[in-house]
Amino acid sequence: MGCFRPLDRSGRCRLLRIVHLTDPHLPAHPEQSVFERDADRSLQSILAATRRPRPDLLIMTGDLSDTGDVRAYRRLRELIRIAPCPVLALPGNHDDPEPMRRELGSAYWGVGRIIETRGWRIIGLSSHWPGHPGGRLGMRQLKWLAHRLRETHETPTLIALHHPPIPTASRWLDAMNLQDAPLFRALLKGHPQVKVVLFGHGHQPFDSRHGPCRFLGTPSTLRQFLPRQDRPIWTDQPGGWRRLWLSASGQIHTTLSTLDPTRVHGNFILS
Repeated sequence: MGCFRPLDRSGRCRLLRIVHLTDPHLPAHPEQSVFERDADRSLQSILAATRRPRPDLLIMTGDLSDTGDVRAYRRLRELIRIAPCPVLALPGNHDDPEPMRRELGSAYWGVGRIIETRGWRIIGLSSHWPGHPGGRLGMRQLKWLAHRLRETHETPTLIALHHPPIPTASRWLDAMNLQDAPLFRALLKGHPQVKVVLFGHGHQPFDSRHGPCRFLGTPSTLRQFLPRQDRPIWTDQPGGWRRLWLSASGQIHTTLSTLDPTRVHGNFILS
């Protein structure tokens, strides 16, 4: 991977190591299939696979439950309770934020939470828009974010949410992405310290740079859609995840992996 600056006194890299998981769609009962897959088993396998090398933070960006059922959040809580690092969990359109917040508790609920570690700020947002498949941040949350971003212009910042805040070239997905994305992106233009925006929702990989900010979409832990399509088309690809290594100087290295050992480190089929 190569070494990013800065180094510690021993010459080793001081990197913030993040695992990003999204869209597990846990059902009310573990024996229920979702998208013809075993959601619980897939998430359990990925949580086990990402324990080593040990991450500093696990970020989960929504659709943690398939129907917002409280039983799914209870199982999720038990699954992430043994995570080797702090967890920041955010809601998606399939989630019900209130039981999710109640069952996960303040230790894991990530909305409005700011984590400062290893020279980075991590900010969690909710794009859940009740009754809509698309997302919204809303003016109150955007004003809160603007205030938080004004607190420091020097610290590299990562923002996480569920819905894509940028066009993905998948027409069906772009019709239900973040509806106030123009306001969000306009806010980021005035804050070049925001280096990364992480999101899910699309069940497909995405990587695009706009100015100093990199927009990264991560595949679902369950099942993927074929990217850059006018309508949703399932692929046979298994659950996946993203790892990030972030240096205190703002540099970013990231890889994608799947539960299929022949498809690792970014080898998702993009077309």
